[in-house]
Amino acid sequence: MMKRTLSTGLLAALVLSLTLGLSGCRDTFSLPRAKEPRSTAIASVLGVDRPEEAIKVFAISQGRKDQPPRCYVGEGPSFSEARLQTRDQGTETVSYAHVGHIIVSERAAAEQLERLLQYSLQNGEQSMESNLWLLREAEMSQVFSGELDISKRLDTLKTSGEAGTSLPPCTLRETAARLADDGVALIPALRWTGSDLVLAGYAICKKDTVVGYLEEDFADMTAILSGRSLFWNLQVKAEDGRDGTVQLHSGGCKVYPVRDQNQLLGLSLVCDVEGQLLEVRSQDEVSDLTGQVERKVAGDLGKTAALLQELDVDGAGLRRQAGLRDLRFWTDLSEQWDAVYGSLGLEVTVRARLTSGA
Repeated sequence: MMKRTLSTGLLAALVLSLTLGLSGCRDTFSLPRAKEPRSTAIASVLGVDRPEEAIKVFAISQGRKDQPPRCYVGEGPSFSEARLQTRDQGTETVSYAHVGHIIVSERAAAEQLERLLQYSLQNGEQSMESNLWLLREAEMSQVFSGELDISKRLDTLKTSGEAGTSLPPCTLRETAARLADDGVALIPALRWTGSDLVLAGYAICKKDTVVGYLEEDFADMTAILSGRSLFWNLQVKAEDGRDGTVQLHSGGCKVYPVRDQNQLLGLSLVCDVEGQLLEVRSQDEVSDLTGQVERKVAGDLGKTAALLQELDVDGAGLRRQAGLRDLRFWTDLSEQWDAVYGSLGLEVTVRARLTSGA
């Protein structure tokens, strides 16, 4: 009777292990087996979650040949221990030497971001050039258990960001540098639709908290304020009442400190914008629309800079950029920054150059 019960239990465990191995993410679990040659699975995406007091790590490896991507799960009291739990998969070892993307949950970012960055800096296997994303308002398990090829999706978002057609990506190295220099980092946020990952603005992160989010237009304007290249469309209206669309591009703003000798009074932001009108316009219309673009973009940049002041976060790195424009006096001026940042006067100048459509 004992033998029959034991055999039934082993059979049930074997069926369970095979089921977990064939679909979706699986927790680290394997039956004792004879030693076989080990193969190596190359992890391309990591997910870091913070359920209750543990750290949970999801790892996606690309499938071989026609096989779908595989997902592994590890859990532990720290990021390093949770990651180690995903390494040994019986006859398969998971390698993290080529992770291209890391997604962190809101709670993991608030409580573990600094530890994650420190671990990556100290661990030679984890590249600091991995792109960092923050998942908003969703369970990490929902994303990693779905049918979406997460690695390809994030590669697409990264490519569009590098081309300036969406929010630029942010690496672990850049995040660590911004936290060290500015005390805050903007991490591109993602939203799970149930079948896809889409951009959802910027998450404003400090070392120990997620301050909030910059949505849509505010996120775009913050990217420009921070010196990033960005393409976007703007709706305008000509004097004859016709609506029009302008395709705009900005390579970022230049930031100049406004001072009275050694007293920091404000900032002057100068932004050059180039645009292409999609419709044919006369020279007078182009001149009028150029003025509209300059006023609209200047207003949007000013509102965004004022919002960052209200939140008391230098998310665009204005302090660092202003220092580059006035190196001689910046040592004295920078010491005043924390005390005066929220009340600094802002002057925004946009210089637009538009061309009419063919």
